[in-house]
Amino acid sequence: MMKKNYSFRFPEESILGFKILSSIQSTISAYFLLVSGWLLNPYFGTSNVQIKAGSIFNIILNLSLMVLIINLIRKRNQLKRKYFILINSIIFIFMPYIFFKLFANIKILLP
Repeated sequence: MMKKNYSFRFPEESILGFKILSSIQSTISAYFLLVSGWLLNPYFGTSNVQIKAGSIFNIILNLSLMVLIINLIRKRNQLKRKYFILINSIIFIFMPYIFFKLFANIKILLP
């Protein structure tokens, strides 16, 4: 029986041609998005249109965070293991919250 070897190579550039972020750059960007989402969420309004706009913002924010988390995990060998765990521990703690907020905001948009 012949074993099939599947390998998937990640691209080195994004769809738009920009260089993909390193692990530390992804970490800094993820922290920036976490803090900005935490600071901006209380200012979304109370009317139906404002709540839907806030939900769209949060969906884009949380999807961006998920992409950054995938990238920092994929490029984790750029940092020593203890430093990687130390600087990304808060992001890993927030991962269930990110998934919960993503699904909660999608539920708000669905009729």
